[in-house]
Amino acid sequence: KSFNDFELNYIEAINNVCFTPREIDVISCLIHGRTVKTIASYLAISAKTVETHVWNIMGKLKCNSKESIRDFIEKTNEVVFLKNH
Repeated sequence: KSFNDFELNYIEAINNVCFTPREIDVISCLIHGRTVKTIASYLAISAKTVETHVWNIMGKLKCNSKESIRDFIEKTNEVVFLKNH
């Protein structure tokens, strides 16, 4: 399932932090509690690629865990769009 153009444009930046469309996919999966292996299978990419996206997201958010990513996102207005992604 993918966002329509309006939603993608709307959430390319969350709290002034810019993300790629694939990073948005990974964030959405993370807030749904999916594992790296499940995310990789779901997005048809390797687990290593998922880990790279997670690492990049953590760098952008200046956090050090998947839980911190979830905590950050849950406090934003965009969480509703991400939960529906």
